[in-house]
Amino acid sequence: MNKGKNTKKELVAEINNIKSNVLPGDLKKLKLDSLEDIVSKLDQFTDGCEECNKLLNRFRPDILDELKSFNSSKQNKYQQNMKGMLTHLRTKHNVVTKGFFVSIYLPVGIAFGFLIGSIINNLVVGFAVGIAVGLIVGAVIDTIARKNGFVISSN
Repeated sequence: MNKGKNTKKELVAEINNIKSNVLPGDLKKLKLDSLEDIVSKLDQFTDGCEECNKLLNRFRPDILDELKSFNSSKQNKYQQNMKGMLTHLRTKHNVVTKGFFVSIYLPVGIAFGFLIGSIINNLVVGFAVGIAVGLIVGAVIDTIARKNGFVISSN
């Protein structure tokens, strides 16, 4: 869809323009790199998803215009808009943020390690094994998701 590609290009250009005018401390707080990923993902799914079309069309007034006149009173609205887009991408298109699966599997690994540690009467070894297993499994699944294009950076 040619019009969508132009919209994506225009939105990314505006995000980059905003990045150049933002203080370094605010750059990380506003997660502007994530915005570029969100625009790309919304654009990627516009052909088959009416909600992605709607979110992409509302991106300029809901996000970019807010950022141009950003102040602390607008921070909640900005974060709610970002969260809404991320929620849609996660629930409808299985897109996750970087490190999502590590954050899921690490506690599972710790629980598994506690169980193993209780069985062998050595909680330290059990926890170490559980943490290692949780990190490895989560990292592998995160890598697979990233290679398949289902990850948005969350800096």
